[in-house]
Amino acid sequence: MISPLQKIRTLLNTQNPVALKYLIITAIFEGIVFGVLLMQESVARIHFKAQDTHITIICILMHATFLFAMLIAAKIRGNYTRFLLLGAILGRGALLTVFLVKSVWGFLAALLVYYSFSSFQSPTLTEITRRSFAPHNRGRLYSIYRVFFLGTTVLASTTAGYLFDTARNNAADFNWIPWVFGFAGVCGIISFRYMLILCRMAGMDGESQEEGGNSIKWAAIMHNKPFLKFEAVFMIYGMAFISLTPVIPLFLIDVMKFSYTDYAWARGFMVQSIVMLLTPLAGILFDKIEFHRMAAIACALLAVFPVVMIASETICISQGPMLFLAKPAVYGGFAIFGVAMAMIGVIWSLAGLRFSGDGDSSSYQAFHVAMVGIRGILGPLCGLFMLKYFSFRGAFTFATSLWVIAALLMMNLSRKSLSGQCIDGIQSSGPACGIPAEKDTNAS
Repeated sequence: MISPLQKIRTLLNTQNPVALKYLIITAIFEGIVFGVLLMQESVARIHFKAQDTHITIICILMHATFLFAMLIAAKIRGNYTRFLLLGAILGRGALLTVFLVKSVWGFLAALLVYYSFSSFQSPTLTEITRRSFAPHNRGRLYSIYRVFFLGTTVLASTTAGYLFDTARNNAADFNWIPWVFGFAGVCGIISFRYMLILCRMAGMDGESQEEGGNSIKWAAIMHNKPFLKFEAVFMIYGMAFISLTPVIPLFLIDVMKFSYTDYAWARGFMVQSIVMLLTPLAGILFDKIEFHRMAAIACALLAVFPVVMIASETICISQGPMLFLAKPAVYGGFAIFGVAMAMIGVIWSLAGLRFSGDGDSSSYQAFHVAMVGIRGILGPLCGLFMLKYFSFRGAFTFATSLWVIAALLMMNLSRKSLSGQCIDGIQSSGPACGIPAEKDTNAS
């Protein structure tokens, strides 16, 4: 029986090993950036004394700036180097300005610049994956990228939490926050450097532009009904997910009284380590089974997460003999969340490739990412509204309801897909799979 390590070695030896090596290096440095930024809400709340509105603004910035991807995609084809350099200098460089930040508004300004110039990273990575690796192995190879990315994410977030708590608990004069965020900025610049190398290797730098080549292929997207149906249901999932982005930090810090370290263990170690361990399996599942069904399973698991948070709040408020179970229950809820997000992460990153086929995947991914921007404006506001008028319990119930609806609708899409040309989870071309059929050259 072939061991997992031998399978990875086989992939490294047969599927563009140089590109995969640089992709792994990119993942390591990007993981550090993401791990540090997992602490942004806790830093804003604890260090900068942010109000609920400030936390909501951070959550909007995280996702609403993805609308910038739609604008970038109209110019990015053939200009990948230019935009990656812009992202490295302005986007990642913005984290270095935390040294100058003295208030929550300054912190928000740095995050605004960072997220605005990071929005085109996802379409670029998707196009690199399409050009560099064979279709039947993209899920597996991308899962390798995710494992390294999440491994460094766990290390970076837990280390940052420990350093922040050390200075806070000891009332130290030395402030670790700007140094940690500055280090993340340097790592982000390095990761973009390796993405530039990957772009050149994939022939994405300075390619000739056909007429209309600089625009998103709206006609192809608007006529791809399976893709639009998938996006509509994914919007429901995303609204639930993003509505909780301001709720969860406030819940952990204000209700559960989490420290920086506790926060890092819940959102960093517990979630990301599980995602890291299960992402290879999720990549294999993406290659093997109908991906709407995979999304339905993930949404069903996510629906359990808010229920566990409600139970934890009840235990915490009661101050009874079961109080010692409150924090472990939260960690258990985040473990369930991690299992679901292992599947969602692969689907979110690679679903566009299923619908674009051999066409321009960056347009599909840019549209996919821009939808994050739309719900990124509405979602946090919904979460804040539910929190203000219906408490934490109301916000969690709202998210659970949306995830249940999304799971049912994804199962419906899966049944329709399998009843067409996708049989027994085997990918084939055709509208039922969401993959454009090859043109019949013999047709009159």
